[in-house]
Amino acid sequence: MGFKSAIFFFNLENYGCSERYWHVDPAADLSTVRNKAEKLLNLRCAFLADGVRIAHAYVSDDVVYRDTLPIVQPEYPKDGKWMSDANADTSPDIRTTSLLVRSWSEFRGTKNTYHAMIPDVDITAPTTRPQTKLRAAFLKAVDDFYGSLVADGWGFKGIGGETTNAPSDVLDVNLTIPPPGIEISVGIVPAGLKQGDSIRVYEVRHSGSPKLNGIWYVSDLTAGVIRIPDYESVDFKYIGGGKVQARKQIVWKYTEYKISGATSHKRGPGFLRPVGRRRTPKSR
Repeated sequence: MGFKSAIFFFNLENYGCSERYWHVDPAADLSTVRNKAEKLLNLRCAFLADGVRIAHAYVSDDVVYRDTLPIVQPEYPKDGKWMSDANADTSPDIRTTSLLVRSWSEFRGTKNTYHAMIPDVDITAPTTRPQTKLRAAFLKAVDDFYGSLVADGWGFKGIGGETTNAPSDVLDVNLTIPPPGIEISVGIVPAGLKQGDSIRVYEVRHSGSPKLNGIWYVSDLTAGVIRIPDYESVDFKYIGGGKVQARKQIVWKYTEYKISGATSHKRGPGFLRPVGRRRTPKSR
């Protein structure tokens, strides 16, 4: 079983956007995550602009192929108005303006989330430098949504740090020709590392090229030796030191958030919409 995620797809006229949230407990069953996702989607709808439609929503497992469940979607309002603030004009700002919310996790991870399809009434001076003018109803809706993210165990994916991916000491580095490559001898191969995974190499002292400190993909793996590809070695010589750390993705739990304001952010075409094609007759 892998981590589960909830994905929401929104349409407004000819534009579309999506949002994805991960659940931090990989042992949770898909039905439990779906129940939480349905609550989350209802809260997200509370700060949608007029006329926005949910094109699709579902939860899925990132390991089990096609292990997916649809989310029961909120009923589309007859008047097209999602927000309960009847005294405000909640018509949409559909082209570029989004609400930027900065989030933090318990492991020092950070994420910027751009919420599109928001009411235009909450944005002032969008053509110069947008500043958010939050009405009470809009602010409460955003707070309720992020409160649910924190309380119900939602998070975002990121690369784990030393608390989750312990580094291994480098013992030696050798070039192999042919095939061209670099063999890094380590005391203990990072747990769970396999061919095709990415690693971070740092604090290695050497002369020549390539610059070994950086991000690499594992091309081969044997006992105590990690092999990475290399095609441009020039007078490479290992001097000493260094560490290797597996770059494993984890789900960082939402713990704090801050509404930063309005910003410009691109979005794509609408989802599940027919696309016209220009047809040209065959030449005789």
